[in-house]
Formats: sequence, structure tokens, C-alpha cells
Amino acid sequence: MKICVYPRRSRHQYLEILYSYWHQYVSVVDIRNILYLIPTVSKCSCIHIHWPEYLVISSNIIISTLRALYLLLFILIAKILKRHIVVTMHNLVPHDKYYNLIELTAIRILLKSSKTIFTHSNAVSLGFKELYHVNRNPIYLPHPKLPVNVYGKSVCREKLGIPKDYKVILFFGRLRKYRGVEVFLDSVEKLCKELRDKVMFIVAGKPDSIDIIKKLLKVKKSCPRLYVIARYIPQDLLEKLLSASDILVVAYKRVWSSGVLALYINLKKPIVAPRTMSIVEYLKNCGMYYSPNSSEDLCRALIKALELLDHRDEVCRISKCIEKLLYRYNEKIISLKTLLYLLRSVKNCMR
Repeated sequence: MKICVYPRRSRHQYLEILYSYWHQYVSVVDIRNILYLIPTVSKCSCIHIHWPEYLVISSNIIISTLRALYLLLFILIAKILKRHIVVTMHNLVPHDKYYNLIELTAIRILLKSSKTIFTHSNAVSLGFKELYHVNRNPIYLPHPKLPVNVYGKSVCREKLGIPKDYKVILFFGRLRKYRGVEVFLDSVEKLCKELRDKVMFIVAGKPDSIDIIKKLLKVKKSCPRLYVIARYIPQDLLEKLLSASDILVVAYKRVWSSGVLALYINLKKPIVAPRTMSIVEYLKNCGMYYSPNSSEDLCRALIKALELLDHRDEVCRISKCIEKLLYRYNEKIISLKTLLYLLRSVKNCMR
């Protein structure tokens, strides 16, 4: 059986991991880009699509209309050739913009035509039926952990030039508004004035707007303890930053699944995160939560996390708690479960 995957696996570590355990059972082929969707249909028994919103959304109405029409043609050809469409809904709606009517209609038709729909969060199911007019909920499979190498803290700090006696708070990820980077920077600005302890804040990731760059420069000017790496972070540097840090932070304004959290849990360190349904569902009672979009509450959570570092028993408790998550989100188990659901779906449809 041949399964075609969109987008191609090299685009995301999650995709490389998900399909890495399938080669013994099926053949997996990458779809290079959206224009190859239709030419690839006849070559595959099943087409597995991730992040379907990016097949259609565009700030240009003409481009989004053309993309929607192309997607509808792909669905029609897949039906004629009796190919199976499987979709993984990583998000309920796009992060940066909402669908226009044409885009939404195309996604609704895609989901109605899909034999199986997966999601990484039960939060997606809440508005799924109402928004997409599909009479079934997605199959829930949690986001697998994304393995990283973990090194000694002292060695990494020496390489990065971070003082050994500082407490280090890391915010990592593409610096986009929905990720709450501005909320985090507001908290950093306040804490820099209030904290007398030896604390360093690190923001690492590529900014996606001039506004975020301006905000980084402003806060950096008022807070010398803020260390900014405003560019793409390669894997080796990321692993050093994670290993050198004491506290890991996400500050999403809204989110349904998080690859950053799937990285963070490997470190078994305190994680400060907004109390959203999908994040609490993922971190369980292992996270240190604050009210979403509140820089003041984030300040309180960060202070609490800094104080916790002085209590070894509490740090050990969090480490043991996250250890259980690492088993729960084992990448091989989730990968093979996904394949099993997919093969059952195809088998049922062939009866």
C-alpha cells in the first residue's frame, strides 16, 4: 500500500518522526507542494494531509479562490479514482487569519470527503461539527514528543557565555503574535525592574513582523538581562539553549497543539504555560499555569517558578511528573497507532 503525504516530511520534524516507523508496513511518498496534489492522486491508495488550512488560505482573494478550486478538483479526482483522503487537523482554525467563505467551503468539503480525521487535542472537537458541518468528531491522538539531545547545563552555559550562577528563563519558537511573544516581553520588562536575583531571559526565534522586532528592541534597551537571538534557531543551538535553561515558557494566545511543548518535555524542567484547554490536556498537572494573555499573571507564574528552583523536592516532583508524559507521548507508539487507525479506515471502506 502506498500513502502519499502533504506537506513533504522534510518540512517538519513531527512529520519525519510520525512516518519513520511506517516503512515496514507501507510505502510513504512525499507530495512536494500543492501543485503536485492532483498529479500524485493516481499513484497512491491514500493521501494523508496535514494542516489543511494552508492548502487554501491567502491574504489575496484571487489566490485563495484558485487554491480552493484546485483543492475541490483534487477531491473530485480522488473520489472518481476511489482514493482515500485522511486529514490531521492540527488547528481548529488558522492562527493568523480567519477563513473567508470560499476557503471555509473548500475545507468543509475536504473534511466531509475524508475517510478519517485526526486531531492532537480534544479542544478541536468542541467547535468542529458546528464550524465544518461534519457529523463526526476527529480521532484524538496526542502530539508525540519531538526528541532532542540533552547536554550538561554547565557545559552548554560555558559555550553560550551564560554565567553558571544565573537562573535562566527561555522563550523559544517562531516569534509570531499568536504565540504571545509580546505578552512574554511585557512580563520581562516588569520583572527586570522588580527582580534583584541573578536572572537571565532568553528569547530565541525568528520574528515575523516589524512590530515584534520593535518590541524586542524596546524591551532589550530597558532590560540588559534579556538575551535575544532573533533568527532561525538550528537544532544544535536549540539543544544547547534548552539544556542551559532552568525554566521553559510558552505564552500562546490560543493554541490547539504545540510542537514547542513536545520539545520542552524532553528536558523534564519546569514549564510555565497559559491555562488553555489544549495545554492543560497535554501537560496535565505537570505545568505551572497562568491566565492566558495576562502579563501580570505570567509575572506571578515566573516568580513562583524561580522560587521553586530553590526547592529540590519540588523540582524532582515536576521532573517525575513529566517523565510519565514522555511515556504517554512516545513517538513510536503514537506513530503506529496512527497507522493502525488509517489502515482500518481504508479496509472498512474497501468492504
